[in-house]
Amino acid sequence: MSYSKSVWLSENNATNLVAPKHEISKPKKQKDRMKVYFRQDIAEKTLGKQYWGKNDFVKFVLSICTNEAEKQRALEVLEAYRVGTCSEGTVFWFCDTQERYHAGQVKTFNQETGKTIDTTWIHSVLHKKNPSDSWLEKYYDQDEKVTCLFGEHLLALPENENKIVILVESPKNALISAIFLPREDAIYLATYSLSSFTPQRCDAIIGKKILLLPDLG
Repeated sequence: MSYSKSVWLSENNATNLVAPKHEISKPKKQKDRMKVYFRQDIAEKTLGKQYWGKNDFVKFVLSICTNEAEKQRALEVLEAYRVGTCSEGTVFWFCDTQERYHAGQVKTFNQETGKTIDTTWIHSVLHKKNPSDSWLEKYYDQDEKVTCLFGEHLLALPENENKIVILVESPKNALISAIFLPREDAIYLATYSLSSFTPQRCDAIIGKKILLLPDLG
């Protein structure tokens, strides 16, 4: 069964819901301190399209496109969702509607199959290289670094204001779906994992119509 076919089957078994418009209470954090976001200048250095030739996820996606129109759409989606590249792999940035970078998930992929080989976070990579960096130390010491959805920054665009939110688990699934199962009335976002599907991560989609699309199995 093809990857896009499996996602299509999952969508047909998905759960529809509308997020409540009332305010959701948030759990108290263990440490009362100001949130530190990932440095924007560092994040944006990974976004150059000139690096995509070394990005195994990008190469995999382009390899399964069947025509030039699909390839063009794939490039547009990858750029819109801010897929980055670093020496350790592909970077999926979690950026909110106020253009604040929360974190970057780093994954290595098998270029031929698109299967995930390894997963880490870019702050862990940087911390190993320079643990004495004062900004990074403050960022690294936070109890919760990611409090937004993958692709959330796209909700700030006027054309996406009234679209249905299709919520999947991983950034990879959100990107594959946006490329090969596009919908004019919807936008794909990702939670990262089932355990991270929490109320505080869903502030930006309160009051919107949501289609939950869990992983198969």
